[in-house]
Amino acid sequence: MSFDDVEHVVLRIAGVVARIVDAVIAFVVAALLVLVTTQFIDRNYVTLWHDSPEEYVKIGLVWLCFLGFVRASATGETIRITFIHDMLPADLQRVLDIGLELLLLVVVVFLAWKSWVMIQTASMQIILGTDLTLDVPVFGMLAGFVLLLPLIAWRLVRALAGRPPMPASHPVIED
Repeated sequence: MSFDDVEHVVLRIAGVVARIVDAVIAFVVAALLVLVTTQFIDRNYVTLWHDSPEEYVKIGLVWLCFLGFVRASATGETIRITFIHDMLPADLQRVLDIGLELLLLVVVVFLAWKSWVMIQTASMQIILGTDLTLDVPVFGMLAGFVLLLPLIAWRLVRALAGRPPMPASHPVIED
């Protein structure tokens, strides 16, 4: 099985996962819109909430932030300062890319591990004004980090194989 065959399978799986993440993001955005609209009605016209809707909005924003970061990474959007990178020779650029991917992988693994530790503590703490515990928003962080790991690992594999970070034809981008 060639690298291109493996990459084709990986990209197909990435496309399916991207659609699921898109659906979750759409659901969170719709839920936030409903929450904010009902909060406006509650504050100005009729009492709708006995809980604190702003706390639910905060939870939704955490999920949206981390899932959105994963989705942006899946489409090849990276935040890098490249003014020095572009001036370096190609071999040095490749070494730098591999080093940055390794560093990012280590950081994301560490953050995922610490998120899990935080979930264990946060599960015993109630968010005031809601029936939820603090582990609900932290699960959003963990979900983002766990979904980010295979993306970073695949970019590292591509860098080690001497290929560009994203293939020219990518099902996640083309959809």
